[in-house]
Amino acid sequence: MQQTVSGPFKAQHFGAGTWRLCAGMGFGREVYLQGAGPAAPDLFTDASITALTVEWRPDGVLVAVIGITGVRHLNARSVIIHEPKGQLYENLTLANFDSDARRFWKRVFRLMRIPGGRFLLGFIARRKSGTGSQ
Repeated sequence: MQQTVSGPFKAQHFGAGTWRLCAGMGFGREVYLQGAGPAAPDLFTDASITALTVEWRPDGVLVAVIGITGVRHLNARSVIIHEPKGQLYENLTLANFDSDARRFWKRVFRLMRIPGGRFLLGFIARRKSGTGSQ
């Protein structure tokens, strides 16, 4: 499987061959590499990375770093590409609450925040359902 991610990229090194490459102003795609080879510091500190081509293989990941200096390759143990989706939840059929239901759940969560509120809520629920001690 192969995927190409466009840049430019800003690289951040976390040590032990772990890197984070951010596309754009930090709100675009992010590429996380683990087990990057010894050539990674030379490749990723170059600010002219215009694209990455990632090819997942059974024995690891081959990363082609494309820049104004040409195409250079490195191997990594794993690569994760995070792509933010702005409209991700719009197509899901989520429950809609009317004003009474919203007011009820606001009260429940308000009670949960105060110390001992969870126990008070449990007491009220047992009393209403008739399962509490009489």
